Amino acid sequence: MSAFLTPFRAELLEERREGRLCWRLLEPLVYQSDVAGCTITVPAGFVHDGESIPIKFRSFTSLECLRAGTVHDHLYRTHMIDDQTIERDLADLIYEEARPVDGTPGLDPIFARQRYNTVSVYGESHWDT
Repeated sequence: MSAFLTPFRAELLEERREGRLCWRLLEPLVYQSDVAGCTITVPAGFVHDGESIPIKFRSFTSLECLRAGTVHDHLYRTHMIDDQTIERDLADLIYEEARPVDGTPGLDPIFARQRYNTVSVYGESHWDT
């Protein structure tokens, strides 16, 4: 069963990316993915902006899915799980899988779908950067 195996321990930075708050992991974030069939480890020290969603779509976002956004940012930046190169579609599917197990009980399914669609569409232009 998909699950976060470690707590989210991070510090909020003064840095911002396109107006979004940035975080630095203080400890590795470990996620067990059924979709990928493996464990994904985001290393301590990784700096990210959670869910990379443009300001105009912020009403769809909150800190509720910060861990899922962290895993997604890591996959987008590295294009790797362990030593294997992955495609963008797999990174997006892992985000979709991780979002409901991110500790947000009763996350509205329509709201969740909007988040996924926004991250997936917006992420397309960031995959190769």
